[in-house]
Amino acid sequence: MPDTEQSNNIKEKKYPFREVILISVNLLFIILILVLGHFNRFAADDFINFKNIRYSGFWDTFTFFYHVWNPRWTSNLFMNWMMIIFNPGDSLFLYYFFLLILFVIAVFRMLKNVLTLHNLNTGGFLLINYTLIFISGFFLLTFGIDETWFWMCASTIYILPVITTCHGISFIFSEKNNILTYILLIISFLIAGGGNEPFAIVIISILIAIIVNTLKKNHFSIQKLQIRFFIYKIMVAAVVMIVSFSINAFSPGDARRQTFLPPVDILHIIEAIGYSCVILLKDIALYKLIYIIPYVFLWSYLGAMITKIKPQYVFDFFKIIKQVLARLIILAVITIIISSVLIRGIPPQRTLIVVSFLIAIGFAIIGFVMGYMWSLTKMYSYKVFYTGAIAFIIIFAVIMFIQFPIAEKHARFYDKRIRALETATRFNHNEAFGLAPLPPSGWLYHGDITKDTANNLNKDYRDAIGLHFNVFIDSTLTEPPSIDPPDMLIIRH
Repeated sequence: MPDTEQSNNIKEKKYPFREVILISVNLLFIILILVLGHFNRFAADDFINFKNIRYSGFWDTFTFFYHVWNPRWTSNLFMNWMMIIFNPGDSLFLYYFFLLILFVIAVFRMLKNVLTLHNLNTGGFLLINYTLIFISGFFLLTFGIDETWFWMCASTIYILPVITTCHGISFIFSEKNNILTYILLIISFLIAGGGNEPFAIVIISILIAIIVNTLKKNHFSIQKLQIRFFIYKIMVAAVVMIVSFSINAFSPGDARRQTFLPPVDILHIIEAIGYSCVILLKDIALYKLIYIIPYVFLWSYLGAMITKIKPQYVFDFFKIIKQVLARLIILAVITIIISSVLIRGIPPQRTLIVVSFLIAIGFAIIGFVMGYMWSLTKMYSYKVFYTGAIAFIIIFAVIMFIQFPIAEKHARFYDKRIRALETATRFNHNEAFGLAPLPPSGWLYHGDITKDTANNLNKDYRDAIGLHFNVFIDSTLTEPPSIDPPDMLIIRH
């Protein structure tokens, strides 16, 4: 074992209480996301995806959406595979377990390669724990957690590109330059570019800006660059993302979808941009700041620990804060402008996923540098770490206390409704079936059907479950229908 690794292991073993605190933070997050995943079910557009897979097959469903409505081709491919694996009555626990594993692998590799490249070595314990802290921070900083994380079809569009981008970044910062590395890098950014459009545009812009700034400083001479292999990788990543994004942007489905949007109204779009910026600022100040501060404190501990092992850099802390905040503000405004223009109005919160991703990265950098520099000047107190960790423990504990009963009730009601409808089908029920509205779902996406049997959402729900009768919401009902005996089924004409 190299000396640096031995040093890292010795250092980490001297702080058992801090290790317990770190494990507690991350264990609570894992429990939170997996339990909510366990209670999560299909909602809204999930049913149309499942219905099409059931009646049209994998490839025909993919080509249908690409040519008619939703051109996000990599997300659609992934969604179609999920629709083969899961059914409307299933818990989505395995789906979120799979997403979490993919995310952990991606972020672990990304952090490891970034730190290794800068000769900032740390042990495996800290690395895996800070992998989970990054993911949990990103989770808490997501705008519209319900529709972004816990709406299955939306998660393939908004969460999957983030995960594959992290994979791609890990290959960019890898010191390996073999064919396999480039193949995996291409696959990662191909998937990332084929998801949601604002995310792809912003990431492409960042990659191009890095290339231009680096070459400009070197008078556009690549061969003289010491980091030319990394620039080559960034160039490949940018080109691949542009190609993948173009497959979306120039698809027949995108052109058709534009016809359903309101006409272009510059004044309305400007108003939407201004309103969205104000809402974003309010959300950060009122709701996200409570997560950002302890998140920064947690990352300061990693910086402090790495300084103890091998201090070698001197950062201008306040300059880094200014640069990070300035870039976050600019990129957030750009994202809002892109989203507002694309949708010709106020964009949904899930389109801000790239802002959440960049905030998670930006404040991780600020926290890391804070701990790194303050330890060098003997100013750092580990009370900062304990404050951040205990705050996260309290946050996750409170969220679980609030969310778990709501999610459990929602799932139980949903399951009982599905069983009742399947029973009615087995007994050849053919009349319109009135259903009580689903109870509140908390952080799970609600996405219930409507009062109108002719609504497309109701029809998709009916066909996905395989019913022989129409269904609708009857707001006078408060309980899911009884399933035994069949004559007790609640029917409304």
